[in-house]
Amino acid sequence: MLGFITGTYFYKLHYLNKTIASNTSVANQTSIVTNTQADNALDAGDVTFISANASGIKISPDCKLNFKTLYMVCGHTIETSEKVSSELVNLDEDTFKVRYPDWQVQNFSSGEIDLYKEVDDYCRQHYMLMDSDGYIGIYDLDKDDKVVGLNRMTDIPTEYLTETDLLNLQQGIKVCTDANLNRTLEDFQ
Repeated sequence: MLGFITGTYFYKLHYLNKTIASNTSVANQTSIVTNTQADNALDAGDVTFISANASGIKISPDCKLNFKTLYMVCGHTIETSEKVSSELVNLDEDTFKVRYPDWQVQNFSSGEIDLYKEVDDYCRQHYMLMDSDGYIGIYDLDKDDKVVGLNRMTDIPTEYLTETDLLNLQQGIKVCTDANLNRTLEDFQ
């Protein structure tokens, strides 16, 4: 009985190996036929090539967009970041570029995209700090450094500032970029 079971086992193992070898041979022959047909089509000029994104990188849901804008009139570079919106998820680089035609893509990966643009304009981050009713007011400036209006009031009282700071605020303290504005306001606190 043991001999019968052992014989059956080896017969099935041999048959299985032959089947796998046969299938592999058929797959290789199919591949050879396909490659031969492709070579013949190339020689005949019957092939139309379609451009594809070779990298295959797609935008992930947790991707970060980094925008870097150079304002040519004032020379400031403003950088902002935001999380990618859901409609951009799974786009490849070529499709993404169609959505942002005015931007240069400097880096494209599934987790981060860096965009750059030069604008022939004046950035909107030029401010004048002034004393306004006992508090520091932040005023917007135009490209000629003229006050165009109140941006917002702070909760920083001017009554506790030094005489030098009060004098500077009465004359107006010019500040460029939001980062510098925040640093200057922190100095008054």
